[in-house]
This record gives sequence, structure tokens and C-alpha cells, in this order.
Amino acid sequence: MAAARYAAAAGFPEVPGDAAGAAQAEVDRLKASKGSESPAAIRKELQATMMDNVSVFRTEETLSREVEVLAELRERYQKVAVTDQGLRYNTELMEAVELGY
Repeated sequence: MAAARYAAAAGFPEVPGDAAGAAQAEVDRLKASKGSESPAAIRKELQATMMDNVSVFRTEETLSREVEVLAELRERYQKVAVTDQGLRYNTELMEAVELGY
């Protein structure tokens, strides 16, 4: 009920003027990339390290380690390439975009 009250009273954030343009630019970048990184490999590593470092039991040491891992994975993400160039039901492209988030 508290969430409903908040949602009813909260305003909407300002939408950027060219919101679709930024998303299209990212899709275009991923499709044109000749990088050597696989989105699936990065996602698998992200899942494994999050489970190891940020699961139920956390310490300052494991959280700090994960921050370093995330920085490395973000760098690797810039070299991601997708092999499926289709625009219809392209799960590889969709997962690559989601991974960037």
C-alpha cells in the first residue's frame, strides 16, 4: 500500500529528447563491432563472480574484489561483437544490449 501511495504521488522523470537515438546508436555499435569478446562469455563470468563475491554473505574484501571485476568486464564489453546481424528476434543482440546495462 505504501508503494501504491508513493507511485500515485510521485512525478515522472524527464525523458531525454532523443531517448530512442541513444538506444539505436548502441544497437548500431554492437552490430558493427568487429570486437573479439562474446557477450555470453562476459555474462557467464559476471554471473559467476557475482555469486562468489556478492551473494548472501558479503565482506568488504569480496565487494571490493567485485568492483574491480566489474570495471574489467565493462572494459571487455566495449570489445563485444555479435555474430547474428538480424533484426528480428535476435536474442544474441538483445542479450548484448542487456549486458551493457
